[in-house]
Amino acid sequence: MPLPFECEPFYMRPLLMINSITGGFFTLLIYLVIPVAVAIAIIFAIGLLFFAVLAVVFGRGPSSDEIKAKREKEKRERDQKENQGRPDADLFTAPLPAAATSSSGTYDQEKRLEIELELLGEMIVARRDRLAGLRMTHSGEVLEKLEQDS
Repeated sequence: MPLPFECEPFYMRPLLMINSITGGFFTLLIYLVIPVAVAIAIIFAIGLLFFAVLAVVFGRGPSSDEIKAKREKEKRERDQKENQGRPDADLFTAPLPAAATSSSGTYDQEKRLEIELELLGEMIVARRDRLAGLRMTHSGEVLEKLEQDS
């Protein structure tokens, strides 16, 4: 059994081996891998189109009400993200509820004020904890500036 490239000159054998390997690789790629990938892509596209047609026929497509609800939900989420950065003063300057103007309004207003005081107390405790954490990590001017602001 003859060796591959036995009849070729010695200096040409590595080049011919590389040529043979790359030629085989590209032949395999052109005749096997690319057609299989294209066939899978075509089958996937046809299947997607088929299911989209079925969804429209059986009424599972997105209706305008669903689209509006989705947009409103996204808008509410954006508003919540924007409101997270608001200062605390904006949150407590909201108008009183309508129940506060009725005969039992003083009771409702007292309850609201009690809840606000509890929330303010919790905020103070949280800010003191945060300041204590900053004292442990920072020093110097940054700490003095924070103490003056609080």
